[in-house]
Amino acid sequence: MTQQTRGHGGHSHSHHHHHDNNDAGVRITRIGLYSNLGMAIAKGVGGYVFNSQSMIADAWHSLTDLASDILTLATVSWSLKPPTERFPMGFGKVESLGSLGVSSMLLFGGLFMCMSSCQSLYAHFFLDPAAAAELLEHAHLHGHSHSHAFEGPSLHAAWLAAGTVAIKEWLYHATMKVARERKSSVLASNAVHHRVDSLTGIVTLAAILGANFLQDATWLDPVGGLLISLLVIRAGWGNTLSALFELADKSIDDEVKKSVRKQVVKGLMGVTESQEIELRDVSGIKSGQNYLIDLELAVPNMWTVEDCRGVEDAVRTQVGAKVRGVRRVRVRFVPKELAATEKPFDEFIPGDSDLTVLSDAKVDFDADFGSKYGITKGVLTNPAEGEVFAPVAMWLEALDLVLDRLQAKNTPLSRIRGISGSCQQHGSVYWSHEAEALLSTLRPERSLVDQLNPGAFSHPYAPNWQDHSTQAECDLFESRIGSPEKLAEVTGSSAHHRFTGTQIMRLRRKLPDMYAATSRISLVSSFLASLFLGSVAPMDISDACGMNLWDIPSNSWSAPLLDLVAGGGGGDDVAIELKRKLGDVRQDGGGSMGSISTYFQSRYGFSKECQIAPFTGDNPATILALPLRPGDAIVSLGTSTTFLMITPIYKPDPSYHYFNHPTTPGQYMFMLCYKNGGLAREKVRDVLPKADGGGGGGDAWETFNKCVMNTPPLDVEDPGRDKAKLGLYFYLPEIVPNIKAGTWRYACNASDGSGLEEVEEGWAVEKDARLIVESQALSMRLRSQKLVEKHDSDLPAQPRRVYLVGGGSLNPAIARVMGDVLGGVDGVYKLDVGGNACALGGAYKAVWALERGAGETFDELIGKRWKEEGAIQKVDDGYRQGMFEQYGTSVCCNAVQSHSTQNTVVYAVIQLPLGFIYERAFLRKKHQSPFVQRASLFEDFVIRCVRYAFANIKPNIGRVFLSKEVALRFLSWRMFRHGYLHPPIYWHEYHDAEDSFRGIWLVKNPMYKPDLVIYYAHGGGFSMGSSYFYLEFLMSWMSLLMSSGYLNPAIFALEYTLVPDASFPTQVHETIKGYAHVISVIGDSAGVVVSGDSAGATLMLILLLRIADGSAEANKGLKNRHCRLGNPGMAVLISPWTTLTSWRHKNTSSDYLNVKELHRYGLQFAGNNISKNDPLVSPGNCKDLDWWSRASPSRGFFVAYGKEEVLAPEIENLVQVLQKAGVVVESKGEPGGIHAWPVASLFLSSTHDERLKGLRAITENISQRVGSLGLR
Repeated sequence: MTQQTRGHGGHSHSHHHHHDNNDAGVRITRIGLYSNLGMAIAKGVGGYVFNSQSMIADAWHSLTDLASDILTLATVSWSLKPPTERFPMGFGKVESLGSLGVSSMLLFGGLFMCMSSCQSLYAHFFLDPAAAAELLEHAHLHGHSHSHAFEGPSLHAAWLAAGTVAIKEWLYHATMKVARERKSSVLASNAVHHRVDSLTGIVTLAAILGANFLQDATWLDPVGGLLISLLVIRAGWGNTLSALFELADKSIDDEVKKSVRKQVVKGLMGVTESQEIELRDVSGIKSGQNYLIDLELAVPNMWTVEDCRGVEDAVRTQVGAKVRGVRRVRVRFVPKELAATEKPFDEFIPGDSDLTVLSDAKVDFDADFGSKYGITKGVLTNPAEGEVFAPVAMWLEALDLVLDRLQAKNTPLSRIRGISGSCQQHGSVYWSHEAEALLSTLRPERSLVDQLNPGAFSHPYAPNWQDHSTQAECDLFESRIGSPEKLAEVTGSSAHHRFTGTQIMRLRRKLPDMYAATSRISLVSSFLASLFLGSVAPMDISDACGMNLWDIPSNSWSAPLLDLVAGGGGGDDVAIELKRKLGDVRQDGGGSMGSISTYFQSRYGFSKECQIAPFTGDNPATILALPLRPGDAIVSLGTSTTFLMITPIYKPDPSYHYFNHPTTPGQYMFMLCYKNGGLAREKVRDVLPKADGGGGGGDAWETFNKCVMNTPPLDVEDPGRDKAKLGLYFYLPEIVPNIKAGTWRYACNASDGSGLEEVEEGWAVEKDARLIVESQALSMRLRSQKLVEKHDSDLPAQPRRVYLVGGGSLNPAIARVMGDVLGGVDGVYKLDVGGNACALGGAYKAVWALERGAGETFDELIGKRWKEEGAIQKVDDGYRQGMFEQYGTSVCCNAVQSHSTQNTVVYAVIQLPLGFIYERAFLRKKHQSPFVQRASLFEDFVIRCVRYAFANIKPNIGRVFLSKEVALRFLSWRMFRHGYLHPPIYWHEYHDAEDSFRGIWLVKNPMYKPDLVIYYAHGGGFSMGSSYFYLEFLMSWMSLLMSSGYLNPAIFALEYTLVPDASFPTQVHETIKGYAHVISVIGDSAGVVVSGDSAGATLMLILLLRIADGSAEANKGLKNRHCRLGNPGMAVLISPWTTLTSWRHKNTSSDYLNVKELHRYGLQFAGNNISKNDPLVSPGNCKDLDWWSRASPSRGFFVAYGKEEVLAPEIENLVQVLQKAGVVVESKGEPGGIHAWPVASLFLSSTHDERLKGLRAITENISQRVGSLGLR
């Protein structure tokens, strides 16, 4: 039943409508006002005349009474006004404000009186008469002659004090009587004022009598004043607190609740079926003289609104008439079948959550369901096929059970406003075609398992993350995309057994009927969200990345992989059908997907206002357990070991995982997952000598820790003598790296890591304790080194903080080694978030999802509320200078080299031929990459090799193959193949006199000046390549220029210094000097065409910007003559690398460039001398249209590029900028083309026309724009 709330603010009762002039409260207040006025005058005059300190204090008190009477009269009159549209609750709080004012006056008046009396006593007992008189005069207490400052009061003052007592006592009783009738706090405060006056009058009387009848008792008068002031302070403080409580809406007292409850019962007696009605709660607040009452009545679930209305009217009439002061009665109806909550505050909308855990409950699959489902550690297994899976029905029962346990703890489920959660990653649930109907019609009287199992599911089991039955599918995934590296680039991970895509593919092949009967496929996280939502929920953007199906760069399902999983070969329909089964992925990790299902409202008391936010996987949720910053790392030291970081840079690799961040677009989660974590450490621990030296007893972990701390890092005490030791302890087949079970031990030189060799005989088992922890930490460090940055210019790159979670985080020895190896600028911390960080992260996700402001990120919202105190504990200092560096020198270099070599062999022998054959032979053409669709077999095969080499082979190796020595031999062989013994075009090397730049001249006739010069810079990422490698390309271009009508064309190819031999601005200086040399040869810059491909084109763009920029900074270090160089006649750019690093750079299935390596080369070129975003190092960042206009060659630009290349978006962006600048620019994007194809095709294409196609288009464009200067 939907909860109904009906309010009433318009009922008024006869006892609230007296006119102010006749109101008893107003009348008695006026009497008190006149009395206080008369007594204040009388006491003041009497105290002065009769020399009574007590009487003067009492006179001051009467003046405060007079002011309080005026305030009371005003607030009582105002509070009686009826409610208005602007003040729908009436004006009762005005009386509360008046009470606060009256009590505050009482309190501060008492404090002043106390101070005055204390000064008099001090003067009497501690000062001589003259000094005392001076003090009292300074304190303004000398209202009459100083000559009798210490004389006692006159006896005549006594009759005045006695009269005051009588009048004030009568006023107290009269005012309190009205206050009780009206339940008025301000009248009660005023009555207390009168009682205090009465008591102070008695004290004053006693002080006067004592001072007159006791010898030397003048001190009694200020003592009386002091006692009076204390009584005043006490009364003032009590009334001030009462007024503050009333203003803060303190609940009505038990006496009023009892009276209201009694009248509700009487009111229900006249209602039909009153026995079916249950009074659940009475609450309310006091507003001045008024009570605002809230009632909660439980009625049968089937009652209508009209039935409830009759009950409401009866109750309101009875309570309003019989309980004095009730101004409003609001009745809330709830289903009687709904269990009563401990604190019915579910209508109160909470403010910001302070992230305190209020309640928790747990279901242990084995303990609670082990016997019923036959599970062990939550799963069933089929060892023969490597299958590991869980019964979906068990999860349904578990959800009901955990909510039952929360309810049994009196958890206020009705107050929950949002639900999110985390679930084990990679598992999948298969819904039937009846699922949606069953989910939307759940009945609260029956359990989930009774209503959904088996009808809602096409398959009763969900594959578990431990499953390893999908090796064949993994192989197909990697060969379909081309390699593990390419698959990682697309999906964030290489193929893994546990990932959902391979599991779906295997189940489709094994159980085709089940797959056909499947309507929707959910991850475990979206499955659980679906139960709460009452319909199939979309997958979360982060959890979907654990499927090997989500194309992270393009932010969509991968069409080739969907085709593979769905069976391919059956047309597009099968992939479309699978996409429909998977559904759309929810891009926003926050917000609401809808209200909670009525099943949970009725069965467990959740509010209909409770919203369901997207659920995510357990690993993504773990990084939400605290406001993790980029650069921080979480290490989960459980049975397995997981390493997590967040980063804004997408750098995928087969050895680790990348996921979209669960809450923050543009951020990614980096994850390493190791099977051999705590289990492997326990294996080493168990073979160590026992602590007591015997066969049992002692603390095994204490022994382990002692061995760790007693072994030096890498077991090296003397680097000149000892070899560094490294152990690999894989008691289970490992995920990272993908390797069989086994234990291996190695040693190498401690100083530089050279001489790595396996140690067959092993070493003492005590050494293994430290070495296993080191090896696990080193693996994390090695594979995360591309993500960590320098947080201090004087420190090496490392995490900012390292947070440890899980059982191993409690071990101080493990924490110490983690700090030694991983570092941590701010230290190593134990994260204490209870037993389940991922569950807490899911709860935090719900807070952010439903409480975030516009544009407010998860880290911003949670960061403001999350408190480190009590949540984290520093367990190690982290980075230690020398220690951290020792691990890097000894180990990391060997690991990188061996890993690279192993991957290269695997790729060449297995992945390259398999991927090549699969795409060429088994895929339909429209499913092949755009380049493969147009490429010959030879072109395709070579580009696959180049693609791998660019991403994995170091540039120093590439430099060897493209160097002068190798390139000239290669050129000679190719000329010989075509019948040439000598070059058909004249060329010679050039070195300027200062040897500040070098190059190669090609010219038709060196005896004459050229009529056109192509000034060319080669590509190669600034790190490899040479003009000698380009000689065949340049000679072919020369031949085409001569055929186009140029009489004596020439080409000058710059041989610039490569990185890392030098970085920016060396190459730019050389480019400018080379340009000046070319102009000196031809004599006119209009006859020069500047050109280059890739990085060479970057240098030419920088050259143009430099020429146009006459600032001293732009030409720093250059000769002045360079600033006066004229613009060239034209610029021809082949696949220009316009922007060194850009978010627009995206890996494609066709191109051989790799974004990660491309950016690395770019940053190496920029070096530390200039920002990588400066236009003079990264010209694509120049958005100054006037600058480009001044930099433009006289005949404009011609740009050739491939539509499929990584650089294409930035190239097209530059073309648009040039067009806006009014520059003449023509671009030619080759469909299916890849990077620098006019150059590469000359070596790879099979026909003469194809080899020269790109060059011909370029030459034709030049001949149309730049004419011959003629022979001179």
